[in-house]
This record gives sequence, C-alpha cells and structure tokens, in this order.
Amino acid sequence: MVIMEPRPAPGSVGGLADPMARRIQLFPTEARQAWTLGRDWAYATPLAAPRRIVVCGMGGSAIGADFLRAALRDVLPVEVVRDYMLPPCDPDTLVIASSFSGNTEETLAAMQSPEARDAHKLILSTGGHLTSLAAGLGAEVIEYECEGPPRTAWEFGFLPVLGLLTRVGVAQHLETEVERALDALESQAPVLQAFATVLAPPLAERLPFIIGAGHLAPVARRWANQMNENSKRVAFFGEIPEINHNFLLALTDHRAGAIVAMLLDSELSNERSRRRVDLTEQLLREHGLAYERVLVPGVSPLDVMLRGALLGDWLSLELAMTEGVDPSDTAVLERFKRDLVRVPALH
Repeated sequence: MVIMEPRPAPGSVGGLADPMARRIQLFPTEARQAWTLGRDWAYATPLAAPRRIVVCGMGGSAIGADFLRAALRDVLPVEVVRDYMLPPCDPDTLVIASSFSGNTEETLAAMQSPEARDAHKLILSTGGHLTSLAAGLGAEVIEYECEGPPRTAWEFGFLPVLGLLTRVGVAQHLETEVERALDALESQAPVLQAFATVLAPPLAERLPFIIGAGHLAPVARRWANQMNENSKRVAFFGEIPEINHNFLLALTDHRAGAIVAMLLDSELSNERSRRRVDLTEQLLREHGLAYERVLVPGVSPLDVMLRGALLGDWLSLELAMTEGVDPSDTAVLERFKRDLVRVPALH
C-alpha cells in the first residue's frame, strides 16, 4: 500500500510555470471561494428545501455533481444527467444546470425540456447562452469567474450548491465538516503535490484503471478524466462493489497485463467496502497484475474527497510532464465541437 507521508514539495513538480500547474495550485483557494459563494449568495426568490436534486452537465462541469451526490448520500437523492434529456421532475425537485461556458449543447437542451418545467431551477455558469435564458426559464443564477478550462473549475459545480443547501436546512450538519476540510486542503496541498511524484512512475507504461468505493468513487472518475484531459492518456475508472461483479472475470485475459489498477482506499470507508478492496487486491496479486493501493488520508469523507481530487490533479500533471505533452491542449475536443455543429440538432 502506498501511504502519503509528509514531505516537502519539490519546486519543479509539475513545472509550476505551466498554466495548468498554476490552476491546480489555486484549487484550495478557489474551493473556499466556491463554498463562500454559495453561503453568501442572495437568491431572488425563497428556496425551499428540495427533496431531490437533478444536475445536468458534461465533463468538468458535471464531475462536481458526482462529489455532491457522494456528500449528500445520507441526506437526499442526487441524480447526475450527462445527456440531452432529464427524468420527470416535480416541484420538490431542484434541477441544476452546470455549464462552465453556458453554451453546452446537452445542458441547454435538458434545461429547456418539458421535464424541467415544474421544478425549481438553478444555473451554475460563467455566463453564456444559458444565463441569458434564466429569466425565461424561471431559474436562479450563480455566476462565477474562472480563467482556466472547465476541468479546473469543477469545485464551482459542487461547493456553492453545498453551501446553499446548508442555508435551507438540508445539509447543516456538513458546515463544520466543509470548513475543516478546506483548512486541511490548504495545509496539505504541498504534501499532495509531492506525493504525486511517487505515484507517477508505476503508471509510465501501463493503462491506468482507477477504482474507488463509496466516497472515493467520484475521486476515481476524476482521476481518470484528468489523465484523459491533462495527460492525454487512456485511463478508465470503476466502482466497488460493481467491478466485483464483472471486472474480476477478466483477470485471466493475457491483455490485462497492459493495465495498472489504482485502488483508492480510505480508513473512513465502511468495513464491507474495505474488505472488498482487500480481496480485489489479493486477486490482482495472484494473477500477477500491476496495481497500487493508495490510502487517501482525511478525517471526514468530504476531507478525503477533496484531498483525493487534488492529488489526482497533480498526478495527471506529473504524467503530462513525463510524456512531454501540453496539459492545456484541447485541439481534438475543439475540432469535434466544430464538426458537431454541422450535424442537424435534435428536435
């Protein structure tokens, strides 16, 4: 098991002159800003405590909703929609449109769908077409500023909502937990940055398969997404217990040697989940497959999630620098969007 230990962060880690490195370095500060934004936001109309939340978003604008769902797991249901269509929503549902640019095709379509008509609606964005539609949709808007790409602003799709919910009596018990987690994130940021250099070498020649359970499931998704986008690496994620019902049968595949499994672990996970991690590790070892078990520290699930996310960001940047690729390059995505414009829209 790889355990994070305090150590100074080398000044060269991730190449701090790189714009993406600067964005990652700002995460603890901007996470606190995002939390404060929701805590202080003045909504135009009174917001009742929802009984259900549906978040529509894509990419870096959707991952925050996965963290929200994990944070509110014992409080109320949160559904994340990465599509053009929403499920049926009623007046007790809070529908949140999370779009960094405000121009995300799928999110615009979902927010304007008949299914959203009766729900309370909230928009999280830096501007764009979505915010211009807010009045007509009867939606409140929390607008924020961020200089980087959407994946560096994911906290604005998570913490403002959590801050807002503490004010309407839904998640008041999480207020102290959030504050302590943000304090820990600031103090432990250099340690997380340094730890990324320890985790990077085993990933050099293999395809990462990131695995998490419970509150580490969204962290596993975040790691894989960041490796895709920042490192330009093929990477996948899976969730325990689900992978114990399918993936394990593929361990005999001779091509499985191409992967390295990253088992994210937390001392706060329930006993059954940790036992599943133990047995998954045992099977990987018995089949001679590469793996790393990473214990992500933290005194609360939210603390673990935020530290885990930042660790994964630094790791993706370390891999990008090792490969000599530009972590900020999005040329392929931009081309895809241009090509998509030529395809007739759905009606």
